[in-house]
Amino acid sequence: LSSGAGSSLVAPGSSLGLHKHVINAEAIYVLSGEGVMHTDEGDEYLKAGECTFCPKGHEHSFENQSEKDLVFFGAVIK
Repeated sequence: LSSGAGSSLVAPGSSLGLHKHVINAEAIYVLSGEGVMHTDEGDEYLKAGECTFCPKGHEHSFENQSEKDLVFFGAVIK
């Protein structure tokens, strides 16, 4: 995906795999639940109402360590 936006769900105990944003960046806003954003710069704990940004050239994954669904809105930006 080179650009676009939409919401995604990460079930309890699951994660989005580690991936690198080679040609784009991604902004993420947590709609409900909580999770850990693992990046090449460290871990960031996020909950509903918080956001983060993965710049072009960096990698990240998003893990749900809780017992509730993690729902977020992501925008991939060229």
